[in-house]
This record gives sequence, structure tokens and C-alpha cells, in this order.
Amino acid sequence: MQCSSTSIDEPRQPFVSIIVTTYNSAKYVIKTLQSAMKQTYQNIELVVSDDCSKDDTVELCARWIEDNNHRFVRTALVTSSQHSGIAPNFNQGLKVAKGLWVKFIAGDDILKDNCIADCIDYINNSPEKVEILSGAMKQFTGNIESLDLAAEYSNELDTFFTKSAKEQHLLLLKANRIMAPAVLIRRSLLASMHGFDERYPMLEDYPFWLKATEKGIRIHGFSKIICFYRIHAESVYSSALVRPYVINPFYEHVERFEKDYVYERLNHVQKLERKCRYARYRLVSYLGNNCNNLFVRHLNKLLDPVYLHLKLKSWSDIAKKPMDDSI
Repeated sequence: MQCSSTSIDEPRQPFVSIIVTTYNSAKYVIKTLQSAMKQTYQNIELVVSDDCSKDDTVELCARWIEDNNHRFVRTALVTSSQHSGIAPNFNQGLKVAKGLWVKFIAGDDILKDNCIADCIDYINNSPEKVEILSGAMKQFTGNIESLDLAAEYSNELDTFFTKSAKEQHLLLLKANRIMAPAVLIRRSLLASMHGFDERYPMLEDYPFWLKATEKGIRIHGFSKIICFYRIHAESVYSSALVRPYVINPFYEHVERFEKDYVYERLNHVQKLERKCRYARYRLVSYLGNNCNNLFVRHLNKLLDPVYLHLKLKSWSDIAKKPMDDSI
């Protein structure tokens, strides 16, 4: 019989901090706050951390919290005097959070009603101690009312979550595999790692996953969809999914971190692949990075090492075939 990872010193209904991070989020943030209020799990606090919004995000959040703070054990609204980026905003909210567990959610995304309940249920029934837990997420565009938030969505579990911390670390060196909006993190782990690395202000999650797995912290996962990720033109990252880019301009932030941390941990072949990738991205950016430009789009595909490898293999296989004498 497997025993639970929850010790006698750890409550089965722990205090959870939902931290809503905002920046010019007035258009969407009320829906995000309402999704926090509708949680079936009761023992939660709500922290809103704003990164110096220029619109009326702060005023909207303040009024909403005043009207709905009775739903939460505790509420807090913290603001910044200057726009500093995603990682500093996460850390700003983390400083005032009191929960044993922390759930970050951007001010344009939506939590499923049983998000926290499903996460805590997994933690309570896990045979291992859980420090980082990832559920699944569903992307959407347009109006959230088009989704059935009560439906039991589920994805097939990524085999990544069956690996050891060491194996996960090696996989993460190749690419980020974790969907940050669907993650719950133990606050003591965040504190021990001094929060998120502010040297990469627009890249809060990838550095954290890599450094945690390098320390031997395994990332757990389960297949239930617990949040909805909004794709829209104003988003820092997902705007590239709705704008006519060949490559996501966000790559510049990833490249900077990879050169500082990832590159030195790669083998020679992987280093060469990264160099080619960075050169390809810069060339595409120089040429306009517009997917409506047929030449740029095809050039990017042609220079993709995976595509090039498959083409070379195909040509090699054709060259090896014996000539048909009947022709």
C-alpha cells in the first residue's frame, strides 16, 4: 500500500496563495479574479501583483477586491513604481504571499473551478513529496464564455513527468517543456531558491525549472486541465501566435538565458545546433520576420536543422536505391 506524501505536520487542506500578476490587464483581469473566487477549494488567499500598469488595472482590481474579499482568507494588492518585467513582478507578489503553496496566474488567463482542489488532491495522494506540480492547460482565443468551464477536460500525460529529476533536467536543456500557467509550487522551495531570477526579467519560468531539476527536484505532473491560457495580440508571449511572425520575437529572451546557463552544459553537437538556430533566428528577424513573406517563411523552414536533416536523409535514401533496369 502506498502512503501519502503528506506528513502529520502538513495539513491536508493547506493554505494556498493565488497570485494574479498584472500589467495593463484591464481588459481581461476581472475574469481572472472571478475564476479565483469560484475555486471549489476554500483555504486560499488572493494576491494581485501589478507591474506599473498604465491603464486602470489597479483601480479595477482594488474595487473588485473590496467587493469580494469576504470569499478569501486574506487578500493583498501590491504595486510597483516602475515597469520591471515578469520575474520581478512574480517576486513582488511572492514577498507578501503566506500560503504553503503558490499558484501564479497571469491577469488574462483563467483558472478552472477545481484547479486548486485537483492539485491538492494529487499532492495528498502522492507517494512522493511534491515540490512542483504541473497540471495541463487549454489554449483559447476570444471570449471565455465559449468554453465549458465545468467540463472535465484531460490531456494525455507527457512522459516527461515520469522521468527522474536528472532526466528531466537533460530534457529541459533541449527546450522548455513546462506550461507555467498550469503549475503549483511549494512556497518554501521558491524561498530557498530566492524566487525567480530577475536577471532575465521576461523569462521567469524556464530558468527556475532548470535550476530546480539540477538540484534534484523532480517536477510532478497530472493530466487534468486546470487552467485556460488566453492567446491575444497584447500578450507578451502569445502575441506571436496571432501576429504574422515567422518566429516568436520572444526568442531573444530565451537565447540570452541559454547562452548564460544552458550552452555550457551541452555537448558539441548540441552547441552547434544552438549556434545554427540563433543565426537562423537573427537572419529571419533581419529580413522582417513576416510570415506573409513567402521567401522568408521558406528560408526559415529550409534552415531548420530538423527539416534539413530529414531532407538530407531522404535524398540519401534515394541515392542508395538501385537503378531500375527496366527504365
